[in-house]
Amino acid sequence: MAVGMNCQKCSPDPSLCSLCLEVFNNQLMDFCLWYNIEKPHKGLNKLPTLKYYVNEFVKQPAQSNMSWTPILLTKDALFNTC
Repeated sequence: MAVGMNCQKCSPDPSLCSLCLEVFNNQLMDFCLWYNIEKPHKGLNKLPTLKYYVNEFVKQPAQSNMSWTPILLTKDALFNTC
């Protein structure tokens, strides 16, 4: 659903529709996860942001529990939503 379009359950003012806000927030969260975890960035030698950060700034991996693992994250797993 495009931003600003009314869904069938909306009032005439889409800013009052909690369903539209929930859908938008879920889509924004999906985009942010994709952008930072999966999308290769030209300025980072075609690496995703998270992988670049781990490779460049985690200098002593033996002292860190953070490592690059290709995993599939879901909103439910991250935020334990009902």
